[in-house]
Amino acid sequence: MTATAPQWARTARRMTRASLLSIAWFWAICVIAGTVVILVLDWRMGEPPFSIMSTIRYAGIWYPFSVALIVVTATINVHVAAGMTRRSFVIGALISNVVIGVVNGIAMTAVLAIERGIYLDQGWSHVATSAAPIPSAWGVSLVFHCVMFLAGGLSGVLVGLTYYRWGAWATVALPLTVLPPIIASGLDPAVVTVAVIAATTVATAVASYAMARTIAIRKPLEMS
Repeated sequence: MTATAPQWARTARRMTRASLLSIAWFWAICVIAGTVVILVLDWRMGEPPFSIMSTIRYAGIWYPFSVALIVVTATINVHVAAGMTRRSFVIGALISNVVIGVVNGIAMTAVLAIERGIYLDQGWSHVATSAAPIPSAWGVSLVFHCVMFLAGGLSGVLVGLTYYRWGAWATVALPLTVLPPIIASGLDPAVVTVAVIAATTVATAVASYAMARTIAIRKPLEMS
């Protein structure tokens, strides 16, 4: 990708590159910690009582949410000050978080598949801590987790823009701006639930785009 690439493409590349490093550390820590827990439970109890790696799914929703929120609020001033448009900023942010969501979905599917193979090989039950089952088919698991993690990242973009525009008053909008990840945290892989998460996530992306197009650029001291 050259310097002549569209502004939104360059923005998406920069945000994705910055976020991927953070996400790589996230997965490294989670997998190492999860493996240690499995080994300790096997040693002390004979077998883990549930899928340890499935608990990563909660963090996989809210950690990208936090990263997206921070990146948006910290870089929009610099982006516009560099002569680029608000439109290219929000498009780049949305594309970046779609990429991150898919990467996280692939990682989660792979981690659960590997853990499932180990559990079954040891004769252990591979069940989640909640009533929501773990999809055994990799295709279903991939779609489910991609949609789930997209909800977190894209909601983070909207919350970041909302806070940037209205400051502390933006907290009153949280029930609406965080609706997709709240629904996703239910961890129900039913088709209806996945469709609701997807629909609310799309609405979140549209709201982010509409808000960013006319957002007023604020001085750093005006953020509080």
